Amino acid sequence: MLRSTSSLGELLERCREQDESAWAEFRSSFHRIALRVLARFRGLSRLEKEEAEDTARVAVAIEISEGRVKAKTDGEAVSYARTVVTNAARDVWRRRRPGAPLPMFLRDGQPSPLDRASVAALLRRTKELIDSWSAENRFVFMMKLENVSTLAIKEDLERLFGVFLTPEAVDVRFFRLRAVVREYCSKGDAR
Repeated sequence: MLRSTSSLGELLERCREQDESAWAEFRSSFHRIALRVLARFRGLSRLEKEEAEDTARVAVAIEISEGRVKAKTDGEAVSYARTVVTNAARDVWRRRRPGAPLPMFLRDGQPSPLDRASVAALLRRTKELIDSWSAENRFVFMMKLENVSTLAIKEDLERLFGVFLTPEAVDVRFFRLRAVVREYCSKGDAR
């Protein structure tokens, strides 16, 4: 489905035609996506994550076999799969914990007033972290968040800061900075 040797359209068509190798490729790709999505959901047990993945995989398989998946690119297909897995995780949470509020990572609505205060504090601390970085690192991080192309960022780094990096090095720098922010947000401490 998502990282195949054939095009996405061909794979979806092969799945609709009940091609067993296409379904095997779909299951493998979907499993990788589900693992990445569910890894963020620390509040769910291993069994709950497996249940969410199974539920999501069946839902997507039904949509494929009935011809309702309209993804034209791999990116659209991955986004669709992530959404279905996230919704399945929410459903599992609600079934297993009736009446319990959804944890922040599973919510899609507005946070409660108490959550708003903790989010605001986290945003202030995260801004302080980012402000402590060099100008080049702040630039790379903020431009990637704004979906500026890697090549444009590379050229601007050369022009504005005299920093010469390959496009791959720009991406690596962003991924490392993003990992620092994620770690900081999850622990709320060290820089």
